[in-house]
Amino acid sequence: MSEIRTLRNYIDGEFVDAKDGRTLPVVDPTTGEVYASSPLSGRQTWTRRWQPRRRPFLCGATPPRAPGRGCS
Repeated sequence: MSEIRTLRNYIDGEFVDAKDGRTLPVVDPTTGEVYASSPLSGRQTWTRRWQPRRRPFLCGATPPRAPGRGCS
């Protein structure tokens, strides 16, 4: 068995781990061998990374579509 590789998310030019540290095994379907560990990223990881980048779009010339999603 070879060494298990640890993968990370690549978001906005940076490698980041899942916020809560959870991972999933990556399995080779032909052998059943686990060869990597992948981050199990939930909504918190993606929201934390994308919220600052979404703000210019939410605060643009057109009003937000959903109530409560405006600029603050």
